[in-house]
Amino acid sequence: MTETSPAIGFRTRASAVAVTMFDQAVWSLGTFVGALFVGRFLGLEALGEYAIGSAVLFSIGDVHMSLVVSPAAYFGPTLYASKLGLYTRGLLVATAWAGVALAVASIPFWWVAEAMATGSVYGVVAAALLTSSFVFEGWVARQIAYVQSRPGVALAGSTVYLLIVSSVVITLQLLGVLTVQIVFLVFAVGAMAQTLTVLAALRLDLRRPARRHPYRSMLRPQWDHGKWLLGAASIRWAGAEGFTVFAVSLIVSVASLGGLRGAQTLIRPVGLLFVALGTFFVPRMAAMAAGGDAGGVLRTARLLRLAFFGFGAVGVLLSVPFGGLGLDFLFGDEFREFGWIVSALFLGVAANGIAEADGMTLRAVGYPRGQFMGFVWKTATQLAIGIPLALLYGLAGIVVSIVIAIVSRTIVLRVISRRHFLERRVQDVSAHLRQSAFTSVADDPAGSTSDAPTRTQP
Repeated sequence: MTETSPAIGFRTRASAVAVTMFDQAVWSLGTFVGALFVGRFLGLEALGEYAIGSAVLFSIGDVHMSLVVSPAAYFGPTLYASKLGLYTRGLLVATAWAGVALAVASIPFWWVAEAMATGSVYGVVAAALLTSSFVFEGWVARQIAYVQSRPGVALAGSTVYLLIVSSVVITLQLLGVLTVQIVFLVFAVGAMAQTLTVLAALRLDLRRPARRHPYRSMLRPQWDHGKWLLGAASIRWAGAEGFTVFAVSLIVSVASLGGLRGAQTLIRPVGLLFVALGTFFVPRMAAMAAGGDAGGVLRTARLLRLAFFGFGAVGVLLSVPFGGLGLDFLFGDEFREFGWIVSALFLGVAANGIAEADGMTLRAVGYPRGQFMGFVWKTATQLAIGIPLALLYGLAGIVVSIVIAIVSRTIVLRVISRRHFLERRVQDVSAHLRQSAFTSVADDPAGSTSDAPTRTQP
């Protein structure tokens, strides 16, 4: 049995949320330092190569996030709460084996880079493939820290990552040996230090079990949960990136695409805020569902909807007078004319906040299929109305289609996340876990040492 601690107070909860947001900012800053130094000291072409390498790393990262990290936010505090060390070991081992495969995949790119005088971009792709698994190990460790409701430990790891990346990049630049490939190797070194820092603080039992643990038994539930998140991520990319780039650049103009990307830069911090809060709250809601606390899940979901919608609403109010000024400050005077896009997109952010809160809730109660359904509807809506509106109204039509598509996803997830459905899901999750615990005791009468986190109610 896992010991249950009393509900934490508002101040403690607010402090934990603040630490979570700061953690996300610190980790993102570490990655930003690499891009900053590449663009500042190595030039525009090098920054383009860095962008290609980053696209490779984070595209593979989306797969890893969907199949490994995000499911851990649900399974960590539920199915594997009493065997979290064993589960964490399995995730780290799986990530390491994926790293071996990616290292092998990088070899042809190294060969091409060596054979071609202008093959530096292939070297960057190879470096991204070679080092990506180390970054992913850091993601796993960070997620497990949140499963244990210890955002301070995650922040410590992110701080180590930032300090190592910053200090090493600055030193290499002063020595005159900094290259784009080396930046990705520095990311790997920082991520290894991050992983070790977090795991040392968590004190999980990561030793190999005395009897061979059937890690294969972890794969089926991990895949059943993660495949829907992977599908959702793929469809989201097709609508948000693929279609938008195609429609704006070919139907309107490349300059308009630049203006749209500039406006999206101003709203991106809100998206990172949603990600950070999801990292914090999904494991907590999953722990509530495991304990059969449907009321706690519903209250937390309501709080997230209000908070996320509020972030978007504040953005709308601030973007009306300051959207154009913000673009001017960041990118120059020629971007000021696109200030109206910032306000329009923040309308979408307000609606998307509700959808993100519902999506997190569905993940927490073991229903990631809802995320997939929401993005299918969103992308279908954008494809159906985006091109006609682009042909009729140009960039304004594209922006309107983006907002309408977001609203359509919000409606779908609101319908799915109705009260009685969530209550039934909580009952199913709790009953399934009780049955799993009974089966585990029957299969292993001697029991196992529990290294589960203390469950706390947000």
